[in-house]
Amino acid sequence: MKSIFPAAIDGDVLKLVHLSNGFRLVDGMKLKLLQVDDICKAEARIISVTNANEGKIVNVKGYVYRSGEKAIEVVSAFLYRGHFVDFENTFETTEEPDYSVLLETDAAVGVLQSKEWFE
Repeated sequence: MKSIFPAAIDGDVLKLVHLSNGFRLVDGMKLKLLQVDDICKAEARIISVTNANEGKIVNVKGYVYRSGEKAIEVVSAFLYRGHFVDFENTFETTEEPDYSVLLETDAAVGVLQSKEWFE
């Protein structure tokens, strides 16, 4: 529930409208559905906050994990009705594929590590 009520979203919970829910078995899990006594963990995060004419739209994506592996993907969308102009608090994340880059010299490693955006 934290995902739809963060302090950064200045919205009235009484004006919250549920837009959609989606569930999808993660590839490879179709043959291994959840069973009684499975120990599961769930986590979610906000993937976008946008201001629209109708209000502030919040998209959340999460996973249910079984034995440490992703089993089910859950995607939900919510709308805080109202008029919002706090565009500095809006964002959208995108999923990108992993890339492998060969750094052949210590200088190349140093340049990359000097970048503030590199983790």
